Amino acid sequence: MKLFELLGIIAALFQILGYYTYYKLSIRGHIRPNAASWLIWFYGNAIVCISYLSIGTFSLADLLPIVCALSNIVIVVALWLKKFFGPIEPYEKTIITSDIIITILWLFLEYSSFGLSIELFTGMSVALIIHILLLTSAVISFIPVIKDTLSDKCAEDKRPWVIWSSAYLVWIIAETLSGAGWNILYPALYLLLHSAVFIILILKKPKPYC
Repeated sequence: MKLFELLGIIAALFQILGYYTYYKLSIRGHIRPNAASWLIWFYGNAIVCISYLSIGTFSLADLLPIVCALSNIVIVVALWLKKFFGPIEPYEKTIITSDIIITILWLFLEYSSFGLSIELFTGMSVALIIHILLLTSAVISFIPVIKDTLSDKCAEDKRPWVIWSSAYLVWIIAETLSGAGWNILYPALYLLLHSAVFIILILKKPKPYC
């Protein structure tokens, strides 16, 4: 087994640990999961995973997006059944709508000849264009959870976020060693987004028992 493959497995295990930690903290009342962000991640990460894997050849270094997509589905279903999600705010509905529009655009580019026209015009592959669109969607999806983190001391807990940040950092190293090109955009952006939540939690005053 090559080093980048081993690191890919380690990154995936970190990711699972992060989701497990998040779930345990949620059911204990230490976290108030944001419904809008998790709803987008529920289907969005699965699409990003498909898009990501379509760009290059799969290896063990690419386990994290698969684990992320499956874990999101499990966590959302589990927390929804336990009624841990609060109501969706009006601005969050707008964010979800924009994400759905991006998803529809992805499907249109993926399954129509229009995508080939864009490919000829830009010189970029359809898969790469779609992937960039979905990464834009990822940024949008983090707006509700970051807003909650800034305004509510009990919205999030730093432990799962530092674990997820570590997972993406290890994955970046794995992708770099494997000679990834555009693929590095995905883990780099997600490291930035997860680290942003973690840093906000670090800078905030210690929260009371929630």
